[in-house]
Amino acid sequence: MRKQQAGFTLIEITVALIILGTVFAFSFQALGGVDDATKLRGMAAQAQKLANYVDRVRRAPSSITVGSPVYPGGAPNTFTYLNLPAGSTVPDFRAAYLAEFGVAAEPTPSQSPFDTPYLITITPDIAFVETTVGFDDASIPGAEATVVAGSTTFRFYPRLNGSVRGNAQSARSAFQRNFMGEAVR
Repeated sequence: MRKQQAGFTLIEITVALIILGTVFAFSFQALGGVDDATKLRGMAAQAQKLANYVDRVRRAPSSITVGSPVYPGGAPNTFTYLNLPAGSTVPDFRAAYLAEFGVAAEPTPSQSPFDTPYLITITPDIAFVETTVGFDDASIPGAEATVVAGSTTFRFYPRLNGSVRGNAQSARSAFQRNFMGEAVR
């Protein structure tokens, strides 16, 4: 009669290693998602601060006017002559600010935690900041998100005490006019 040996067979060990490997792979993937979520929260805070600052600059009277100037649109002290095309970066904004006001803009982050630049648009009607992340995630409350080909572009409008400064509906309308054809959620 054969003596029974204790231990695991090679097949049992192999199956156990495959299961452990699968569990570890999913664990690391989930931890990567936590890191992305933390970076997204940081990006939202940075971009909102920048959007608020840009909007303050947009609303400031122009330094090149003296006395009782007539401002663009005929309304006094509503916005500055400073104007940037869509896709301007934070360094572009600082340079335009320096040229307009003669002093340096306050330090602001020029890139998101994902190493993508913050882009700025300032018009007489609206100011907003945008940046893109290289994955499909539209989970930032209060940001306009456009998902194209696996990348998400977030746009941030100025906020004060958790609400959009001015008329949120007019901001959204201006956004849709400026970016016709994009699906805005």
